[in-house]
Amino acid sequence: MACDLLVLAEKYQVKHLKTYCEKYLMSRLNWENSLPYYAFAHQHGAKSLLDAALSLIMDNMEKLSKREEYMELVEKDPRVVVEIYEAYLSKQVNTAASKDPNKTA
Repeated sequence: MACDLLVLAEKYQVKHLKTYCEKYLMSRLNWENSLPYYAFAHQHGAKSLLDAALSLIMDNMEKLSKREEYMELVEKDPRVVVEIYEAYLSKQVNTAASKDPNKTA
């Protein structure tokens, strides 16, 4: 229901309602529903929900990439999967760079 309400809030440009719906959805967000929430947020320009879902996805990438929802997303919207992997790889590179003892500042 909150998803439907967010879609309507976006359609009719009721920003405070859209923000409220995003916050509600973020309170329900967990690693298991992070992929569909990310895809939904991406489709509807829900930036806060998008960022929160992406954070959970990156922290649980190994588990999520084996799930049926992931394979469905690959087929349905590969562009979204590419964005997720770009963020994931960027995080991995930054983590590796910060641990590199030979890194010069």
